[in-house]
Amino acid sequence: MALGHRGNGPTGVGGNRGGRGGRALAIVCIVSALVIVAACVVAGVLLLGRGAEPAAPKGDDTPTTFGDVPTEDEIDEGEAEAEDELDAWIEDYLARSDVRETLDAESASISEAEAYAAFEERGFDASEVTVTYEDDGTYHDAESISAGSSKRHPAYTLLYLSGNGEYWTVACYGDCFTAMPIGRNMTDDRVQTTLSEQETIVSYDSEVNVLYRLVPPSDDLTVHQVESVSASYLDSLSVEEVSEL
Repeated sequence: MALGHRGNGPTGVGGNRGGRGGRALAIVCIVSALVIVAACVVAGVLLLGRGAEPAAPKGDDTPTTFGDVPTEDEIDEGEAEAEDELDAWIEDYLARSDVRETLDAESASISEAEAYAAFEERGFDASEVTVTYEDDGTYHDAESISAGSSKRHPAYTLLYLSGNGEYWTVACYGDCFTAMPIGRNMTDDRVQTTLSEQETIVSYDSEVNVLYRLVPPSDDLTVHQVESVSASYLDSLSVEEVSEL
């Protein structure tokens, strides 16, 4: 699932070294995922791991600091702890899931041209679809896709505003299309939910560059299988129907 990449591990330690954003598990349609700051909504993917380097202060602005500034060793130690926590979380999540298939992302990814056509066939504006991972697991800032490109990516995402005013994160991981109702999933004390064209979802682990076709733990995410994740279908759902998912 990538819009507003949330590249932090469980303890919130950031930083990207060598252009590869540490370990990241992207799980389609879980609300802990990616935040679109401008819209103040949560994206349809859980993406844990390190992202881009923090931006440097602009001009002559001096950042305000509070308390002791951490040393490089302390930052490295914090990053290591975050990675350990993330590895443990991923291992636990996969152990609690019903993993149906494990796929190499380089061979299972579809091309930008294929993704562009697939989003258009479902009634979406494919020019707004973005990617943040290459097919070898390398992370970069979000980029738009091209209808004529043969470049392959493990995940494609799109923010869609339906006719009833509901924001959805529409995603294609491997060959699996899903849509997560962002507003509904921001409701407290409710299990997250997603629509999927399959009874499964697909999750992506960038560290090992693997796509997992799985049924997620029911206490983390409920999957509602639909015939097609299309713009017309999302537009047809009333506010009440979305809330009851």
